[in-house]
Amino acid sequence: MKKERFYYGEELIVSNLEVLINKEKNIVGTGAVSGRKGFPRISICGIYDNETNTMSFGVARCSRNDTFVKAIGRDLSRKRAMENPFRVVSIHPAQKISEVFMTHALDIENRVMMMEYPIKIVEE
Repeated sequence: MKKERFYYGEELIVSNLEVLINKEKNIVGTGAVSGRKGFPRISICGIYDNETNTMSFGVARCSRNDTFVKAIGRDLSRKRAMENPFRVVSIHPAQKISEVFMTHALDIENRVMMMEYPIKIVEE
């Protein structure tokens, strides 16, 4: 039997904030916020297979220009976990599946969000 778990990245906004700084370089006041732009969001699926005691992870990341749709992220990350996993981990019987999932989902989120998009293929 296989069990699926999902993680969805937090919605973040990138913007500019005016700040007033004194000569000691301490912030003494703030001004207007401008240039609000959505930050890419991520969906991660972990599929636990109790026959092999492994969890396969699939990832979907939308671009800054996309509207995040949970169902699309869920479907893409599930398909990738099944067909071309980003990561596969072994789970010891004493480990809690939920803890293993969250530990790896947060690590994967950090790694994927640091990647530049679109991904450039470099031929050597």
